[in-house]
Amino acid sequence: MPNDADLATLAGLSLTTAYDLRGPDEITQKQDKLPAGVNYVNIPVVAGNIDEFIANVHTPEDARAAMQDGNRKNVTGVTERAGYATLLTGLTNTAGSIHPRY
Repeated sequence: MPNDADLATLAGLSLTTAYDLRGPDEITQKQDKLPAGVNYVNIPVVAGNIDEFIANVHTPEDARAAMQDGNRKNVTGVTERAGYATLLTGLTNTAGSIHPRY
């Protein structure tokens, strides 16, 4: 979470919108704090629970396979494709400075 100096830096960027691509579980674990007046938009782009995903990684081979599967889903998964389509449309239609949050 940003401290006061971080918030001052963010405020100086004249952001209009912050797009948060995390899922509900990730947001609950680490909430963001934005400067006043910044529009917050949450567009979860990963299907499933990130903690369950991580819990299934026990070896380097598991990690490699999980990353390959996740990256593949970024372009083939229904939830992921819809999320990225919403993000890109939003970025196109947002006036002013924007900040995607991954």
